[in-house]
Amino acid sequence: MIRKFREDDSKGIQVIYRVAFSGQPWYETLPEEEIVRRWGICRAKSGFDCLVAEEKGEIIGATWWNTPTIDELRQERGNILADFARDPRLAPQWECHPITIVWFREIIVAPSAQRRGIAHNLKKNALEAVRYLLKPILILTRM
Repeated sequence: MIRKFREDDSKGIQVIYRVAFSGQPWYETLPEEEIVRRWGICRAKSGFDCLVAEEKGEIIGATWWNTPTIDELRQERGNILADFARDPRLAPQWECHPITIVWFREIIVAPSAQRRGIAHNLKKNALEAVRYLLKPILILTRM
């Protein structure tokens, strides 16, 4: 089942995050404090949203995104991407309908639940969740 994030999901997401990044290709050994810090940074970003995959009451995956402003994008990624996002040649109508940037940050699935289409379903549901914006959207992703 894919559903909206609830506050009490944070711990389960952090557990999967640790395991997901301990394997290939990252092989990171992350202490609890670092995982909590990274999750806190993600949660504090403008327009944070998250979906979780749940099975038998246990979180087995998650994906999250945010909607940064052009200035936030510029601060985090520099001028090239921010200028690209504001280029009126991409879509002239953006001048009267400001663009919304949706940055899909992570998609994680517990190793025991991988190869079952969960990441695909999370991605599909996340894209559906941002369709409500009803204005031009620029999607940034590593998914």
